[in-house]
Amino acid sequence: MLEALNPLLDDTPPPKSPSTPGTCVDYIRKQLFFDRAGVGFETFMSALNSQSFLSDAINPNGQDIFRDAEEEIVTKLRQYLNDSVDVALKCNLTNPIELFVERVNWDKDIVITFNYDLLLEKVLEKKQIKPTNEIIHLHGSLAEQYLVYPNSRKFTGAVEKEHFSKRWKDAFDYLRDKKDSVPVSEWIFIGYSMTTTDTEAMGL
Repeated sequence: MLEALNPLLDDTPPPKSPSTPGTCVDYIRKQLFFDRAGVGFETFMSALNSQSFLSDAINPNGQDIFRDAEEEIVTKLRQYLNDSVDVALKCNLTNPIELFVERVNWDKDIVITFNYDLLLEKVLEKKQIKPTNEIIHLHGSLAEQYLVYPNSRKFTGAVEKEHFSKRWKDAFDYLRDKKDSVPVSEWIFIGYSMTTTDTEAMGL
């Protein structure tokens, strides 16, 4: 994901290091991960989010390098995922999403996803299927203003608690069979690498 987003980002050198070429991903990967290859999106965004408190210390002029980088990456993430969904639908993607949609009983089944994208919703719309239960996006979706990242601090802010606490509680309740008299016989979790920084997901 980082490699897909990097070409979309501004490559103007950051104010903190004006002689350093590259995007904010290049700069932060060098600073926080010492150019280590294979850093995943979840780990990168978790580390970036956790550094936001340092901005006052290293930038007395008030510029928040880490928060600015986070906002830029999220903006491009939304653009990239929207474009990717459009391309997938135009290519008449039949495997695996459409096959998955056909397998689900949308009158009673419950789908929880860690993904931000709306590919499932778009395929349902294409097939004119109206699910009884809303798809639960645990980290938010492109249809929402707020997204959260898979780290241990993701529910520390009031905004995150307001927008995400209920859906996580619902997910826990579904897993505990508290929302329905019929026991859950099968669960399918879509697209998540289960990073160790996400204590809530590990608990779920």
